[in-house]
Amino acid sequence: CHGKTSDLRRKCGVDDSKENRPKSPSSQYIPEIENILMTNVLQRKDKDAFNVLFNKNLQCKEQYLVPIAWHVLHDARGKGNVSVTKLENQVKVLNKAFSDSPFRFATRSVDRTNNEEWFNNCKGQRFFIRRGLGILPASTLNIYTCQFKDPLLLGDASFPWSDLESGLSHGVAIHYETLPGGAMRTLNLGDNAVHEVGHYFGLFHVCEGGCFDRDDDEVADTPRCVDYTYVCTDQPVDTYMEDECMYEFTPGQISKMEKDVKKYRPTLMKNIYRPCKIDAAFRWSNGYIYFFLGSNYYRYNENLPGIDSSYPRPISDHWKGVPSSINGVFRYANGLTYFFKGNQYYRFNDTSLKVDEGYPRLMSDYWVGVPSDIDDVISHSNGFTYFFKGAQYYRFNPRTLRVDPGYPRSVSSYWNGLPSDIEGALQWYNGGVFAFKDTQHWLFVHGEQSISVPSSYPESITQWWSSEPDFTHYTVFRHLNGYTFFFKGNSYWRYNEQFSQVDIGYPRGLAAWEGVPADVDAAFLWSDGYVYFFKGNLFFRYDSGQRKVQDGYPREISSFWKGIPNNVDAVFRYIDGLTYFFKDSNYFRFNDTSREVDPGFPRLIASTWSGVPDDPDTVFSNENGYTYFFKENLFYRFNSTAGQVDAGFPKSIALWRGILYQP
Repeated sequence: CHGKTSDLRRKCGVDDSKENRPKSPSSQYIPEIENILMTNVLQRKDKDAFNVLFNKNLQCKEQYLVPIAWHVLHDARGKGNVSVTKLENQVKVLNKAFSDSPFRFATRSVDRTNNEEWFNNCKGQRFFIRRGLGILPASTLNIYTCQFKDPLLLGDASFPWSDLESGLSHGVAIHYETLPGGAMRTLNLGDNAVHEVGHYFGLFHVCEGGCFDRDDDEVADTPRCVDYTYVCTDQPVDTYMEDECMYEFTPGQISKMEKDVKKYRPTLMKNIYRPCKIDAAFRWSNGYIYFFLGSNYYRYNENLPGIDSSYPRPISDHWKGVPSSINGVFRYANGLTYFFKGNQYYRFNDTSLKVDEGYPRLMSDYWVGVPSDIDDVISHSNGFTYFFKGAQYYRFNPRTLRVDPGYPRSVSSYWNGLPSDIEGALQWYNGGVFAFKDTQHWLFVHGEQSISVPSSYPESITQWWSSEPDFTHYTVFRHLNGYTFFFKGNSYWRYNEQFSQVDIGYPRGLAAWEGVPADVDAAFLWSDGYVYFFKGNLFFRYDSGQRKVQDGYPREISSFWKGIPNNVDAVFRYIDGLTYFFKDSNYFRFNDTSREVDPGFPRLIASTWSGVPDDPDTVFSNENGYTYFFKENLFYRFNSTAGQVDAGFPKSIALWRGILYQP
């Protein structure tokens, strides 16, 4: 036991926690996804679920989104009317403080109330404030910013068991000057709100029972103490220290919060922040990918890449008339979106943004031969629609409006490696199909007679939410055949400008480019019609007619490209008929006639190519007169007329749909 009794310098207004204090659940907290996996193993002998439980690389840590409704109280002079910036900075502090827990926070709404009595006496007026302003307490954390009659009082919170889950008494109040950047020096880093939200999730004060009281904070790995400490010590969990001293919750505190929230605030745990499993997935008419789970949906943004920060959202917010817990969804050849649940289907109108009148209808009315309770559905580039259920799949023919003869067939007869009972399927740009089940996903690519999965799969679904694509060490060149080729490692992608995406069947191995090495530095199509690849101190001349590097190559760069350094970053032939090489912060103008670098070069890139970064990864010039520079995950469009990068650039390389990465 440690600590000394001190005069209080700050107070917490949480109600006396020893009165009617319930014991935290004694059973270990088990995330819902683990319950589902264990049930599937025990009841269905599901080998995929078994694989997840015993393979850490496939596991997924369930996280829950806690939406915050901010209630800003202030007086007639505007005192207390804090900015949205301060509120959002407080959200960042909460997310950092709770980063080892399953809870994540995001602002749902902000309202402002001019009421001097409420503002000045936040605890004394708590009943009226929360009845008047509280929003959906079962699913929302209501935080009130104000000040207190007692000048030492900094916050107030309700314990999760203090009322019914939907009771308006639930919420947190904090002194507005303890928000990040507030005027309360040493207490203005945002940790006061962290303290009160800890109570909201079920934590007691660490020194609750002193050194000997049996009613302590119910956490084994926090210290017993005589009284609270108000300066920095080696015990960062002491709850009344200055903000800069407090930096973590103990594992025991996190466990207690998980158990108490699961028991007393179960609705909060229905709002999954980043799903460990999905109900369905598809790409909509706006180009975004949408994932559905329960009553929520998520928008995946490839420009990030990842789920947009304002998600999840309720399905009912956007997809009017679409039910929760759908079985499948896809966009049909007729430009309409179809949702499936049980034995019914819903036709969603992309213009009116609601389900059309007369729906839902029975699946048997239109989708002849398709069973009820499907696992998912995709519309494939070959024109057919594929429905999956259990270990079988059905091919629906849009011309005959029925399942083709000979179906259903075994999934394994064509989709090699696809598990039974998938939960989602999504077609990728290159014609591949992503399949989702529990916490796993697979990518299936087309072969001659079947679709198979690369050896690196399955992978955890978390790759979709957290992985950062490696947008480095790649090169691009524009070919005479009108295609743009991207090279990275030992793979290449063919980009089709007509469809603004990668062609079906890519990426492919470099074997098609006989003699071209992996990890080239640069490539371009020169005036003689050959493609030149550069790597280190060597260059390779590729003959497109013979589909191979010509005999006698590679050669030393210095043997032909006089004045060009080794290890170039990028090269291209400009509209002026000259060839430009780039390395570090310099560029070299190569004269195709004299076959050497022009006098006065190299020069700084910034001196001519305004807006283009140093060390570009690659560059090419298009028939439209633009020159495209790439660096890591961004590309820059250089306008030769204006002599600078166009406004609005750089942009994400993800706009080159399907190039260089897939989740």
